[in-house]
Amino acid sequence: MASVQPNLILRLAGLLFAISAFIIGPALFAYMAAFLGNLWPHTSPWVDPSVDIGKTFPIHWAVLNNIFLMALFGLQHSLMSRTWFKAWMCRHVPHDLERTCYVMASNIVLLLLLLFWRPIPIVLYDLGDGVLEDVVWAVFAFGWILLIAGLLALGPRDLLGLNQALAWYNGNRYQEPPFVSNWLFERVRHPLYMALLICLWVTPHMTLGHVLFAAGLSTYIAFGIRLEERDLIGRFGKAYADYQARTPAVIPRFFN
Repeated sequence: MASVQPNLILRLAGLLFAISAFIIGPALFAYMAAFLGNLWPHTSPWVDPSVDIGKTFPIHWAVLNNIFLMALFGLQHSLMSRTWFKAWMCRHVPHDLERTCYVMASNIVLLLLLLFWRPIPIVLYDLGDGVLEDVVWAVFAFGWILLIAGLLALGPRDLLGLNQALAWYNGNRYQEPPFVSNWLFERVRHPLYMALLICLWVTPHMTLGHVLFAAGLSTYIAFGIRLEERDLIGRFGKAYADYQARTPAVIPRFFN
């Protein structure tokens, strides 16, 4: 009986780690919405800094700081997505906790990016108050709604590693879901990336710092799509190659 207890404790610790990553991820995206919407200091004083509001630094230091944070974000996502890195990690952690480790590491680098961002409030354009501003904010909100819809369509419990950890905790073998292109994915291959691009670029008040943030993460998205699709073809073969050929990447097809 004594030999079983440590194993149970370790499995429980792994499950709690996975649950934490599963909760923190969506919470950070909510924080990012407030960050990009510059809701501080008027309605959300806990968002400090936001993309445009906060303590400022000399522009060259702000640019270097922000580029370093975005490079760290991109490096973590790209490195930990590689097959050889996953194989290395699975030699040190249980296979079904590999996704949880990736999600938690992603949470950490995104939090660092948001907390240590240095605003560069040089205004490039400002739509001011009025109907046009309201329309732009509506499109911005639509981007976040689309992001949630894409996450739900993809299956957040699998995407964020919770189902894998639950299978490991229960001593079962995790069954990876088959490739299925459901309602949203029939229109666009990467609705999450499409939604993020809307959230990053649609704003009635654009600054140099906002452009730097949006351009940096857009660069990662472009690079990430290439790497992700190479892995998906490796996993699903002809089924994904055919899907790739008939479905646009980030600009949706509205008519068949």
